[in-house]
This record gives sequence, structure tokens and C-alpha cells, in this order.
Amino acid sequence: MWQMETTILPYIIVAAGVMYCNAARFGSPFDFGANYNLTFNDMTLRGFRIDRFLYGTLGFMFFPAKVTNHFPYFTPGEYITRYQGFITDEKMLGGLFYNQLYLLAIAFIPKCRKFIKDKAAFMLAIITPIFAVIIMIVDANMAGVLNRYLVDFSWLIIIAFFILFGYMFTDAELAPFKRTMSYVFYALAIIALLHMFFMIFGGDVNGLENNGTVVFQKVLHLIEFWN
Repeated sequence: MWQMETTILPYIIVAAGVMYCNAARFGSPFDFGANYNLTFNDMTLRGFRIDRFLYGTLGFMFFPAKVTNHFPYFTPGEYITRYQGFITDEKMLGGLFYNQLYLLAIAFIPKCRKFIKDKAAFMLAIITPIFAVIIMIVDANMAGVLNRYLVDFSWLIIIAFFILFGYMFTDAELAPFKRTMSYVFYALAIIALLHMFFMIFGGDVNGLENNGTVVFQKVLHLIEFWN
């Protein structure tokens, strides 16, 4: 329990500082300046729509990137919806579960109570995905389906996954399967890292091909050495 508290403590300290800054600048710890947004996306008038959330779930979680036959092998996919209302979106480099397929294992957390023996850890593994969904709902409705908003909630799902996998590795009953589990985990981790590596180069106008041409070309010819 003490280890969990010391892990969460830095996040609490940083969050308190950010909320204090929000209160000092905008009059509320929960106002990050949206009321002063002067762009086309007025967050204060968007309202809440359940269908906007459903489109957001597809984009944030499952939307695939576009696969190509040349480096970096991935480009953003066109996020086209039939939503008959206002929704802010951009080309997506793939949803969270599309890029990191192994995170789908969190769906089995409720059935793994006997492996996660620490009650506090089990509750954290249950609560963090719930908070992730809440944040995703807020983002999809107030802001839109944009790549950068994945950072808002993806870390909560990753925490739940590592709690699940960590306790499964320490459970004695699963000893015969630990070697297989470790191979699967390492394989998925390598695939995810490679996927994210290529995604760095696979951006659209903000990608390295346009903003870091020298680095892009060096890596391109290092990987596609025949060119």
C-alpha cells in the first residue's frame, strides 16, 4: 500500500499545482482557459451529445491508421464521420487499442480478482479505466477527436494493464504459464514500440518528413537501405 501511495503522490502534487494555477488565472481550479478560447472551437457552447461520444470512442480507441508500402509504412487515416452536427476532428494516427493491442487485456480485470490479491491495487485497476472513459467523454464532447488528447487518458489504461500483468506474473498458480506469458508480453511490447517508432515519422504536415527532413531521410535510407 505504501508503494502505491508513493507512486501516486507526485501526480497529486503536480495536479494540485496546476489546479492552483488555474484558480489564480481563471477563477476556478477546473478552468484551464477554455472560456477564453478565441479560436473557431468554442468549447463553452458545444454541449453534450451521446452520439459525439460514440464517434469519439471509435476515433480515440479503435480507428486504424492508413498502411502504406513505403517508409514509414503508416500515415494518418482520414477520420470521416456522418455526424450531423459540429465535431472537431483531424487525421488520426490510429486509436489507442489499434496501436497497443495488448491493452485490450484490461477487459479481463474483473475476472482476475484472485490474481490481484491486494484490494487497493484491484480497485485502482478497476477505477482507472472508468476515469479514462469519463475523460474521453469530456474530450470528445468539449474538444474533439484529436491525436494529442489521447495523452489525457491513455496513461490511466496503461496503469490498469500493468497492475493486471504484474500480479499475474507473481501468482504462484500461473507458474507453468509464466514463460509463455513473458514471451507474449515481450513480443507485444516490441511490436508496440516499433509501431510507435514508425508513427513518429508517419505524421502529416506536422511529421518529421516536413519538419525534420534530414533526420527523416537518414532513417529512411537506414531502413530501406536499397534506396
